[in-house]
Amino acid sequence: MLDELFLLNGVLDIGDFIPWLGFLDLQGHIKRMKALSKKLDRFLEHVLDEHNARRKGVEDYVAKDIVDVLLELVDDPN
Repeated sequence: MLDELFLLNGVLDIGDFIPWLGFLDLQGHIKRMKALSKKLDRFLEHVLDEHNARRKGVEDYVAKDIVDVLLELVDDPN
């Protein structure tokens, strides 16, 4: 998944150089980007759900990684 992400970030699309051909998606990059976006979104949602479930199971939960710290900041921004 990350390999494809890096590949698609660096690819040259013909629609960038000839804008009126952009909607055709001649090289198929837009379709691949949308599919990759859905995969990445599902993965990140899974990570967040897993961390939220772990945090709600313990009353005085101590943050163990950056995701836990960021979720604590979302809950209490002060």
